[in-house]
Amino acid sequence: MYCCRPETSKRWLLSVLLLSTVLIFGGLPTSAVWAVPDKIYLARALYLAEKGRYLEAKEIWDQFAEAGDAGAQLYLGGLYEQGKGVQRDPVQAFAWYKKSADQGNRIAQLKLAEMYLSGNGTEQDYEQAFRWNKRAAEAGLPAALNSLGNLYLDGLGTEKDVEKAVEYFREASNRDDLSGMFNLGYSYENGVGVSQDTEAAIRLYRSAALQGSMPATVNLGRMYESGDLVPTDYAKAREWYEKASEQNYAVGQLNLALLILQGLGGEKNPREAARLMRLAADQGNARAQTELAHLYVIGEGVESDSGRALELFHLAAEQGYAEAIYSIGRLYKDGRGVAQDAQKAIAYFNRAADLDYSEAYLQLARMYYFGKGIDADRDRALSHFQRAASEGIADAQFAVGVFYFNGEKVAQDKATAAKWYRSAADQGHELAQFTLGTMYLAGEGVEKDGLKGVAWIGIAAAQGLDRAIDAQGKIWPKLSNADKAKVEFVIETCRGKQFRDC
Repeated sequence: MYCCRPETSKRWLLSVLLLSTVLIFGGLPTSAVWAVPDKIYLARALYLAEKGRYLEAKEIWDQFAEAGDAGAQLYLGGLYEQGKGVQRDPVQAFAWYKKSADQGNRIAQLKLAEMYLSGNGTEQDYEQAFRWNKRAAEAGLPAALNSLGNLYLDGLGTEKDVEKAVEYFREASNRDDLSGMFNLGYSYENGVGVSQDTEAAIRLYRSAALQGSMPATVNLGRMYESGDLVPTDYAKAREWYEKASEQNYAVGQLNLALLILQGLGGEKNPREAARLMRLAADQGNARAQTELAHLYVIGEGVESDSGRALELFHLAAEQGYAEAIYSIGRLYKDGRGVAQDAQKAIAYFNRAADLDYSEAYLQLARMYYFGKGIDADRDRALSHFQRAASEGIADAQFAVGVFYFNGEKVAQDKATAAKWYRSAADQGHELAQFTLGTMYLAGEGVEKDGLKGVAWIGIAAAQGLDRAIDAQGKIWPKLSNADKAKVEFVIETCRGKQFRDC
């Protein structure tokens, strides 16, 4: 599942066309009161912009902007920032926003704050971003109230103050700013700056969603999907994701696709899942590009095509998406869609590892351990196994256990080995479960306990591990009926937990 975090206000602030309604009909201040003919000219400019005739609109705005009209200056800033009818020029955009902001235009003040915050068109300056954002907020602009909350939340240009951030989110929400409503809901959901209140979070998300907030729509779906704070309800999750998907919202399309792929909350349909992923991927969503690439690798919902998978992985990798970078390494390691190349595989695994992608450490460890395509290096292998194990990767935890059990590259320590095996076993790793069972039977690294040993071996056997099945077959006839009942109870309880945390 893919979810949404605190956001800035809707990027309608970037849109010349949507700004028109606010400025002309919303009563926002300009440098002077327009005369009726002036209003007609400016309305004409807005009409031209709506039709995509930006150069003609610019001619009108140029005249008014040079005469000192703050609204026209704001519009020119928007044209230069977006490159509409003119070459994109953030420096020019900043200059026009500054002229408008200096006259008190609160939207221009917020735009100026955004440019200082991002370093777009000017040198990045968090203190100036905070200063201009605060001026716009004090003028009552709902979007600025929300943005000011984000600055307090992150401690940018001011001291971090999550309680004050929530105050501004609340004020923005009370003025019907959808991003403020969303952020307040997020605060209640996660207990950030307020006591956790699931009902309040859902109420705010729902209110924002019904007014068109796609992040809120997705977060409602995510809450019902995860079941962390409300009972899991895949059908409801699917409904909310469908609403977001219908609005061509990439995250909604992806999350819906993942449910459909698994058949959760409705019919399983890999082909439809692939179609939705493609829609999200075409919008540049790196996670969707990666998930779709995986489908091309295995041929689920699409024809198997490693070449197409590689293209999609590269698109996501160019955005710095760690899983995609790792997956390219896997293709080079296995020679799927590309010539097998251990050095390229290692290069991609290292890139993914630099982004803290745990599975990359595991792959590096295996390559160095077995020396496939490279010189074996057990010291380096152990280091990578340990890093992956610390990140909770079960295969790596089992491998570290083997190092300690055998005393390879470390002092032999069977008790430590048992701890690592247990960590892997608790994640359902059948070989770790079996090995732990044999250690209990022999009393190696743990206190000898025959029933625990048989139980762990039985758990591994229930998952289909051949050596565990063979061992269980030899041990089982030797048990009393009472002991068999105890072991069967443990195994069935573990089965109910999907063989995890047994």
